[in-house]
Amino acid sequence: MTNVATEEQPKKKTFLILAIVSVVLLALAAGGWFFYSQKNSNFVEVSADSDIAPMAMVKKPQFISMPRFVVSVEGESRLHYLMLELSLMTYDPEQQAAMTEMMPVLRNAVVKLLNGKTFDNLSVSGSLPVLEDELRDVLQAQMNEMTGSKGLERVLITKLVVQ
Repeated sequence: MTNVATEEQPKKKTFLILAIVSVVLLALAAGGWFFYSQKNSNFVEVSADSDIAPMAMVKKPQFISMPRFVVSVEGESRLHYLMLELSLMTYDPEQQAAMTEMMPVLRNAVVKLLNGKTFDNLSVSGSLPVLEDELRDVLQAQMNEMTGSKGLERVLITKLVVQ
């Protein structure tokens, strides 16, 4: 009786070890297949005979420098002078040409906006981003009115001096 029990235990151990090894090998095979299929799915095929250069597919910003503005702004007791230099940014070369053609109208819109500013408005900390946003909105509205488009992306204040 003890002889039969000892023969069944090694057979059960052998079967259990083979079952565990089989499950581990099956899991490794499934993991390898999943990794391999995911690795191949992330590749994008690009044809070698493409006429477009890779850098040409990225939109490059176009900048237009506006001539310097010198305007007077009211202060509490006297007039102050504001010197301002701007650059306009667009991604569309056609808009760049349109902005260059409309430069007198755009300059007029900037002068009108600056005319309503005071020395206190311009000398407050954090007024520069607000002024850039106001200028962008005014110039976009002017371009939309004149050409029917809003190709102006940003207005960059490149120099600002208030005396």
